[in-house]
Amino acid sequence: RPKTEPSGRISRTGHAIPRTSKHRVVYEAPNKHVSGSFATIRYTVSDGIDTSAEGIVTFISDRNTDNVLVSSDFSDNADGWSVVGNGASSAVTHERSSHQLLNHFIYAADARLNIDPQTGRDRSAWYFNAPAKFLGFSAYAYNGKLSFTLGAFSGDFSPARRNSDLNMVVLECTTCNLGKGMRFAKKISEFNFDGTPTRFNLALNEKQWLKDPNSVLSTWTAPTQCEMVELLSSLSSIRILGDHTNFYETVALDSVQLTSPVVGHKHVIPMTCLCIHPGTQC
Repeated sequence: RPKTEPSGRISRTGHAIPRTSKHRVVYEAPNKHVSGSFATIRYTVSDGIDTSAEGIVTFISDRNTDNVLVSSDFSDNADGWSVVGNGASSAVTHERSSHQLLNHFIYAADARLNIDPQTGRDRSAWYFNAPAKFLGFSAYAYNGKLSFTLGAFSGDFSPARRNSDLNMVVLECTTCNLGKGMRFAKKISEFNFDGTPTRFNLALNEKQWLKDPNSVLSTWTAPTQCEMVELLSSLSSIRILGDHTNFYETVALDSVQLTSPVVGHKHVIPMTCLCIHPGTQC
């Protein structure tokens, strides 16, 4: 059985605390400013025969008045962000300058064109791809927001050149839905991004997103409340569109945040969506 350090600190995962020991777990926060949550603890309870579903506790500073769970402000580096769908290029460039709403940001340029000769549509779209710290258990962001700033430095953003049928933002989980996965999106048609630096604040609830039916013959429809909670509980990717035109463009991303609607003891996850059959991915 993993043991604590002499100081009493839990030094590794899997440490068991007998119920009869009357021991208590106390979290000691770091003595420094943290943008987002401090840490997450996962635990289970067992009577020696049955084991509960996993409990998850996330620690957020009471000075975090914006309820930020995780963020990238790109003040020092690209913070693990990359690009997908841009041919062989997956790198972003970190920039320390400022321009309107952009202040220390990342950017990428279109490196691949795949235009349908009949429709003029861009068949290959590139996206900014979030790093691991934004993924995994994010259910506390339910009814919160995904916020970010986009701005363009080059490209023809006239209405005739703008892509009109792509996904603006994609949230995906590959392990949820009994292993079949789910993908939700915000369509680009909901916005009118013309390249001017713009702040986007997307509500994270089932009324604001569309669920991929995984069939070109079916219509995208709104997910249920519990599907939204389930996806946020096991996020495997967050992608933000950079390919806004059907030609070459350079687009920047800044100040990405996942926020919770509240902090403290108030429950933000609908109780009706909590698993009642542990181990079945309900």
